[in-house]
Amino acid sequence: MISTDENPWAALEYLLRIVGQPASGVDAVELIRRYSMTEDDTTSAGAYWEAPDAGIALLVDNGIVESIFLHAEGKDGFAQYQGHLPECITFRLSRERVRASLGAPDKASGPVDVAGLSHGGWDRFEVTTGVVHLTYAEGGWSISLITLGMRGPVEVLRLLPS
Repeated sequence: MISTDENPWAALEYLLRIVGQPASGVDAVELIRRYSMTEDDTTSAGAYWEAPDAGIALLVDNGIVESIFLHAEGKDGFAQYQGHLPECITFRLSRERVRASLGAPDKASGPVDVAGLSHGGWDRFEVTTGVVHLTYAEGGWSISLITLGMRGPVEVLRLLPS
């Protein structure tokens, strides 16, 4: 787990606090309004709220915000997320540079190419208020998706929109 003495994830704390909270809560409703998110009911994973032009989406299951997705330019047809990110993270960073900056992840996976799902691997960092999951583009040369989720037994692949 990353030390709380110097929290590189502080820029994401506002969003991390929304994860695990009711979608009807003040902060979640404000986020949906701020980005003019619309509900996309084509996913079987729960309610999926998105703002492709702003590069952000939410997964809500049983009324609880399970995940927040921050997209790189072009990922799933989204524009790049322009909100606050940690100073040490940009979507252009390679996996190698992320790990040089943040240290070893708490969990990781190599590249995947299965049934239409392909990426250059992922790193998961457990932070005080949740989980930051970085998915890399093929080849691991850049970050394609930042997923903010709850700590616990939730499987990351379950959190990805279908």
